[in-house]
Amino acid sequence: MKKLVTALMLPLASMSVQADVLFTEYVEGSSNNKAIEITNTTDAAINLGDGEYIIELYVNGKTTIQTTQILEGTLEPGASLVFHNGAATDAFKPAGSSVSGVASFNGDDVLLLKKKDVVIDSFGELGEDPGSAWTGGGISAQNATLRRKDTTADANPDDAFNPSISWEAFAIDTSDGLGCSGLVACGDGGDGGDPVTPDPVIPDPVDIGACGDTATLISAVQGTGTASAIVGQETIVEGVVTAAFQEENQLNGFYVQEESTDATGYPASSDAIFIYDTKNKVAVGDKVRLSGVVAEYKGLTQIKELTAFEKCGVGETIEPIALSLPFEDSINMESLESMKISVAAPLVITEVYNMARYGQLTLASVRQWQPTQKFLPTSAEAQELKALNARSTIVLDDASSRQNPLSFSYLPNPTAENSLRVGDSASNISGVISEYTDKGETVYMIEPSTVDLTRVNERTAEVTAPADGNLRIASLNVLNYFNGDGNGGGFPTSRGAKTHEDFVRQQAKIVAAINGLNADVVGLMEIENDGFSADSAIQSLVDALNTTEGQDDLWAFAKPDASEIGGDAIAVGLIFNTDRAKLVGTPTILTDYPFDAATSKHRQPLIASLQGLGADDESFMVSINHFKSKGSSCDSITLPNGLNDVEDPNGQANCNGMRIEAAKTLGLAMKAHADKSVILLGDFNAYAMEDPIQKLAENGFNNLMGTDSYSYVFKGQAGELDHLLANEQMELRVVDEGIWHINTDESSLIDYNYNFKAIEKVADWYRPDAYRSSDHDPAWFDIKASTQDPVDPVDPVDPVDPVDPVDPVDEDEDENGGGAFNFLWLGALLMFRRKRSV
Repeated sequence: MKKLVTALMLPLASMSVQADVLFTEYVEGSSNNKAIEITNTTDAAINLGDGEYIIELYVNGKTTIQTTQILEGTLEPGASLVFHNGAATDAFKPAGSSVSGVASFNGDDVLLLKKKDVVIDSFGELGEDPGSAWTGGGISAQNATLRRKDTTADANPDDAFNPSISWEAFAIDTSDGLGCSGLVACGDGGDGGDPVTPDPVIPDPVDIGACGDTATLISAVQGTGTASAIVGQETIVEGVVTAAFQEENQLNGFYVQEESTDATGYPASSDAIFIYDTKNKVAVGDKVRLSGVVAEYKGLTQIKELTAFEKCGVGETIEPIALSLPFEDSINMESLESMKISVAAPLVITEVYNMARYGQLTLASVRQWQPTQKFLPTSAEAQELKALNARSTIVLDDASSRQNPLSFSYLPNPTAENSLRVGDSASNISGVISEYTDKGETVYMIEPSTVDLTRVNERTAEVTAPADGNLRIASLNVLNYFNGDGNGGGFPTSRGAKTHEDFVRQQAKIVAAINGLNADVVGLMEIENDGFSADSAIQSLVDALNTTEGQDDLWAFAKPDASEIGGDAIAVGLIFNTDRAKLVGTPTILTDYPFDAATSKHRQPLIASLQGLGADDESFMVSINHFKSKGSSCDSITLPNGLNDVEDPNGQANCNGMRIEAAKTLGLAMKAHADKSVILLGDFNAYAMEDPIQKLAENGFNNLMGTDSYSYVFKGQAGELDHLLANEQMELRVVDEGIWHINTDESSLIDYNYNFKAIEKVADWYRPDAYRSSDHDPAWFDIKASTQDPVDPVDPVDPVDPVDPVDPVDEDEDENGGGAFNFLWLGALLMFRRKRSV
């Protein structure tokens, strides 16, 4: 089964020790030829499942887990176990080996082997990125096969790593030592001789009786709790196969459900169970009788280690349980575990984040909203929406154990054009319910037999250009746009692209997004904070825009009187089209608390004045902002009220106190310019009804988009983190606004990098267009460049024949009010502005 959530750093063991299991061979070869071998170094068999052994992969210097491989089964004395990349050639797949996501490492990544959450062996130094590879003593972990010299483990992943100390290198794509420990090829004698293969243990045959004889009811195996009461015991069950996933890269088993006469459990408990077995091949509809050991795997009750198996012909047709979302409050989801189900009404795809990596889609009855996007955090309405969201969601899995799959059971030929989007529809769903629990979080999934997917949320090619006389201002998160050293080198970067090729691909998407916005002024978030030189990231972006057809040297960036904007790795920035707008004065940086260097918890805002190029065009002020993220840690920060900035209890996540302080400072600073047109834009990391946005509203800055817009999707719930907050003077100039949904509705399947996707399919999935250029959607608005309303020219009239003079009329006697009144009436009509709902 796949791991859905990553774990935190766990306690580390002591330094060099004699481990019972350790890494003994590491292969980082050409293309996807990657494998990792572990060996039992003791003289006793080891039950890997009882010991809770796992392998963890960490990439790019990160301390968060990329992939976990849970180990199961018995490893005999001296025996080795190999995990290989799913796309490796056959030479790297020795008998008994398995496909694993941990075998997707590069030469600079870290592998940890743990027993009961304690590190017992490691490869690499956790938290460090050595560049392209771990090196030392003439050995490199890139493009090489490494074999362990002895059985001394490295249980301290925090110390410096030199591969030459414990490992010996062999030529790239050497595979003849996989499957046995030692320095020489398997079968060559010495330490690298034939792997130890104990005589097979043939169990005594188990008499399970004849088909139709008494068996344990599956509902009795399942029980009414979250786990079976007979875990570890052997039992006999009989039932009908409702789903079979026994092929390579599938779930390694099948589901069995009681026939109607024996289905006495639901809704108190489940009448179905997962059978972890690929040896005995089955088909949907088979009636089977079997015996095996009851076990729990990540919350899913199963029977494994079968001791007997018999087919009993064709069983009755199992009717599915008809489900509808949202679920009732009273529903017992545990009673649906492994049961055959169907969902008649179409569901909405609300999340595609895990599609590329795990093949999973989140579904709900309707599109879901972040509770604090719609309601104040402390309100009863916010809590009610939170509960409703939880009852309205289920995950659609692809019934595969492979990470980074090449295709999906529900989408056999994924491309950049047909990749699914949030808002699309899933209908005609049938399958079985699976369960996955990790770190206290339980996810219920549908392993589908049928599902129809329909594109509903169509893409838009661009935002229509602003009308004549208007300027467009936009906010764009560029997702860690780092350009290396600015000359094609300097990769991998600390946050963004790992290679220059990656960067070129990323840049193409960012440029396409900016061009598609048809904006004149663009505030940027998450651009590398490396100054403003010819080699800087912001200069490289401007250069790329200026080489776009029709954009020759039109774009420029705003430079404050500073070498960099704050001390963070990323910064905000401002670019503008010099054919449409110009700077007024020198931009400034807001450095008051909490934007000061000592606090260092926010990107410092960049404030600039600009105006259009027309003779009557009026200036406006822009503040580009990027507040501290919800996922950061601010627990150690003491706020002005004397309290630490711990996680907000009302759903506003971490660092809410810091964001409130930032909103106070920013609001007061910009309120001082109330006589000017002012816009605050950027990533405020707060939804529309959260405290920071309310604080800014108190200082006169209102949200142009309201609460019915979104720029970000998190855990299947949409909300607006990227705001356009205008003062009264600016609101009077606004004529249009919107959010261009090019990013957050899209799967990472189509983004620029190679992370969490099948590398061999990237060419099919990447396009140099705007879609998934970032993870946030860009927001934009149009303003009148000038508030001086032009008077339409009057067509000349033909001269008229002279008429006889008439008696003059006194001005006081003009019943229509004369020309002066008519002029005022026309002026009032021309000055009329549409009333806007915000």
